[in-house]
Amino acid sequence: MNLAVFDIDGTLANTNQVDAICYVRALELEFGLTGIDDDWSHYTHSTDPGIMNQVFRQNLGRLPSQAEVAAFQGRFLALLMEERRKNPGQFREVKGAGALLRHLADIPDWIAAFATGGWAVTAKFKLEAAGLPFIGLPFACGDDAVSREDIIRKAVHRARKLTGTEGFDGIVSLGDGVWDIKAAGILKIGFIGVGDQARLLDMGAGLAVPDFQDPEACLALLEQAPNLK
Repeated sequence: MNLAVFDIDGTLANTNQVDAICYVRALELEFGLTGIDDDWSHYTHSTDPGIMNQVFRQNLGRLPSQAEVAAFQGRFLALLMEERRKNPGQFREVKGAGALLRHLADIPDWIAAFATGGWAVTAKFKLEAAGLPFIGLPFACGDDAVSREDIIRKAVHRARKLTGTEGFDGIVSLGDGVWDIKAAGILKIGFIGVGDQARLLDMGAGLAVPDFQDPEACLALLEQAPNLK
């Protein structure tokens, strides 16, 4: 059996822009922090907890408390919900994403899992808003770990438990950012970039697709994706 591990923002759902806007806005409204860099590639860990930790260290000289994290998550979710009410189109799926997930569910040799740097409460809201199937599938997120590679490890572990397998014949990560490529390289697993193909290939993706409109072609790429090093 093989495992396909999907990032969410920018990979399955076109939510990168609204996510960044709401994240930065929540920092300002909840903690009065302004001028926050929203280029997540500039952060040591481009995950929701990693970004918040770094912002707090740089601006307040400390890490956030659990109460502050919970308050921020609530504010962040409320802003996302408000944006969805105003403009649902900001939460549309990447073309063909839902069809590919359903296609994989019908193939005995493959299982899909989710590994997102976002927190569960906001990540699952975005999946639901985009109309993407995720109930019952292995899911790991920023509540499980700070680094991308550890989040992927957790998703793989949960997929093994769900399927009862000791190990997978192949593991392929799908993502849209340089942090996703780096994580796959650290883990030495396959990788397929999603989005701007030229940019992703230049960053070392190896394989890339603009979207998932052709599920059979995507499946063929999954089967041939080489492990990154």
